[in-house]
Amino acid sequence: RRPEVFLLAPSHAEVDVVAGGAVPLHVRLEDDFAIADVRWDLRNAVDPDETLSEGILTSRPVPRDLSSLGSASRDRQVARTRLEVNELCPEDVAAAGSRWTLQVVARDNREPLPGSSQSAPVHLRVVTGDEYLRSVKDQLARAGERAGTVYEQGRSQLTFLQSVLASL
Repeated sequence: RRPEVFLLAPSHAEVDVVAGGAVPLHVRLEDDFAIADVRWDLRNAVDPDETLSEGILTSRPVPRDLSSLGSASRDRQVARTRLEVNELCPEDVAAAGSRWTLQVVARDNREPLPGSSQSAPVHLRVVTGDEYLRSVKDQLARAGERAGTVYEQGRSQLTFLQSVLASL
């Protein structure tokens, strides 16, 4: 079978990035033979045939105590790197509004024809610093609202349980 590629980070299908920032790339790989090589490539979202940049990921085996979960005959590896946004684009500085597609490709060492698999695509969008900060602020506000809701639900449950305990 072809290798399995699990993209751990970025964890969303669409990610906003800023010029001067970085994108963490973490991948977990599994294969019934062995992983031969792992590559990433970045393509222009408007013209998918245009490869902007690419690179090789160095993978390492998953520790034995963790890889023993499931089938013991499978080759399990992880790979990670940090992609600098300014180094990804052909220009010196990434322009706000640019859209790219990032994918990871893994090949196994099956003979005579190696199997190959791709990760799910991650769509990167370059935004300005102000736009990025506004987005983070909105996300924090939503998280605060959800935390407040959970707190109120917990308080009402505690009140209910105390009344049940008092009646017993």
